[in-house]
Amino acid sequence: MTSAAARTGRVNEDFTGAVHPPRRGLSAPNQHYPAHRRRDDMSKPFPDSPTSPHELSDVPLATRLERWLELTGRDLHVQAIATLKSRGDYDPGRYGDAGKYPPLTAGEHLELLVLGESIARSVRNPAHVDRALQAGVTWRQVATATGQDEQDTRREYQVWADDRYDLQQNHPGTTSGMTEEEHEQATARATVS
Repeated sequence: MTSAAARTGRVNEDFTGAVHPPRRGLSAPNQHYPAHRRRDDMSKPFPDSPTSPHELSDVPLATRLERWLELTGRDLHVQAIATLKSRGDYDPGRYGDAGKYPPLTAGEHLELLVLGESIARSVRNPAHVDRALQAGVTWRQVATATGQDEQDTRREYQVWADDRYDLQQNHPGTTSGMTEEEHEQATARATVS
């Protein structure tokens, strides 16, 4: 236990005194796929240095979030320690060993950007708009919820539907494509006022 943890009995207390729930999953920086999270159908492992969100499309969202949190947490620790040192308030006994928090490398900063974009794309998937519209949500409500202009939202939805239809045409039987009938229905939803 660190000295802070020894004083408080809280194993997951960070250098600011905040207590965090126990972390599960990653125990080492390069252990991106813990055994309990692996899927038998996973076609590729977590790339060592992803440079594009497309490289992470087969990586489960929970794994991407975990890595993003790991890098973000380390970066915040480095920044906080630097701030404390610049103010003359840094006390290794109180805030921990600064050497345990190496600054992110350029590659890790890039990975953080890639992970953020990949996660954002996953959680703002246009399929959610499609299902909301099918459930009776109006375009005005969709535009308000997404913080966009209604016309832009409709246009993005139509592009998404067209892409799903093209996917089905190029790869028949895919589960994420749209049949001709589904595409016609989506196009009708995009034009309904």
